[in-house]
Amino acid sequence: MRKLILALGAILLAAAAPPATDWSKTVATSADGTFVVGNPKAAKSLVEYASYTCSHCADFSVEAASELDQQIAAGKVRLEFRHALRDSVDLTAALLARCGGPSKFLGATHAIFAGQGAWMGKAQSYIAANQTALKAASPDQARLMLAKGSGLLALVAPLGVTEAKGAACLANKAEQDVLIAQANDAWGTRKIPGTPHFEINGAQASVNTWPGIRTELAKP
Repeated sequence: MRKLILALGAILLAAAAPPATDWSKTVATSADGTFVVGNPKAAKSLVEYASYTCSHCADFSVEAASELDQQIAAGKVRLEFRHALRDSVDLTAALLARCGGPSKFLGATHAIFAGQGAWMGKAQSYIAANQTALKAASPDQARLMLAKGSGLLALVAPLGVTEAKGAACLANKAEQDVLIAQANDAWGTRKIPGTPHFEINGAQASVNTWPGIRTELAKP
């Protein structure tokens, strides 16, 4: 009987315990517009400089996604994603990734990197076939044309980015300024060697693959 009472007590305590916090749902925006995902008090702070048109960045995202997301969700790692833009296609992708707001940013980034092989090829084909129309359009119109022609807009649509919302985001001058400032900081001020590039707890990492970053994050 005593064992039964103890067992029932343990069940009741477990039922009453609050659910563990999923820190991947906690997203802050820094003063310079950077999205920071995770526990503000996480033991490890990971800063990632990346470009959506960088194949190595896509490789890192696909390889790291599940395990890194788990570490972020558990409150062990805080991720700060900084855009190191390389071209106009990259700017288009970045504006769409941020279009759903901070809470949808990580999901949008995963989707864009996971689909990079398909939409990059479509983007290149679309640009080659529509050079005259793209040059005649305004920069905002050209970005929307590219977003639709490449399939990028379709990738973020499940996250609530309609064509109208996407068009507004692609024309958002304030967001464009945020992304260009981040790129200038990455390439001009910090002089990162390439993308992806990482900092862990304020120190530059000497590795840029997921196996290497996993090892660095595991260090005390």
